Amino acid sequence: MWMILAGLGTLVSVGFDFIRMRQFAPGTDLSVSVEFIIISAVLIALIPVAVKINHKLDLPGGPLITATLGREPQPYRWRDVVLGGVLWAVILMIIALVGTGLFLYFFPSFIPKHPINKTPIVKPSELWLLCGVVIAASAGVQEEILFRFVLIGLFSRTLMTIKGNAEQRPSRGLLWLATIMQAYCFGMAHVRPDFYLARGIAGVGEFAIHALIQPQTWTGIFLGWLYLSRGLETAMVTHIFLDLL
Repeated sequence: MWMILAGLGTLVSVGFDFIRMRQFAPGTDLSVSVEFIIISAVLIALIPVAVKINHKLDLPGGPLITATLGREPQPYRWRDVVLGGVLWAVILMIIALVGTGLFLYFFPSFIPKHPINKTPIVKPSELWLLCGVVIAASAGVQEEILFRFVLIGLFSRTLMTIKGNAEQRPSRGLLWLATIMQAYCFGMAHVRPDFYLARGIAGVGEFAIHALIQPQTWTGIFLGWLYLSRGLETAMVTHIFLDLL
């Protein structure tokens, strides 16, 4: 089930992203899509292992999705998940805007002096809006499964093995470490060479360093906390509405 959902999310994202690039940004490099497909394929292949690990370590998983698809009694209602996800998305957006404003106020050298995006675009249309909504929904589902569900489980199990307690439930501190690790991977997967904040660090141009200042890295920490505290469904809905915002 998780492999099907993640696979569909990948295919839909690639398909609509291709439409968006060809329709609204002609000449855009398709290498990003190739990297996206490779990363997604590797993580999807690890889903069966992650399912076993999540069960053994008593991690949240997606109980509402499992119950809904299996026609079993639901542990909570979808309405509550949607309302909670929208609320968390708004809260995180406010925090991000305030934080970015304060950062640029105290470090004005990071303010871009030239246009960030020079790619030609056309006037938004209904198709553009449809692409945006579909990509946001598919990315919210696909990335939460692959990064939160899969990587938090894998990193938790790895850390527990190193610690010598592979069969026990991870401690809160260890789960936080696993959350930070997957968030770093999440940010690294979103590194773009034209991300202007990366250019503001004098003498630092390495790929690994760029991931530390990616907005997705910090968002990944927040979504990881949501997953561990409120389940995969809330993290998915929050992710979707963040992308829409």
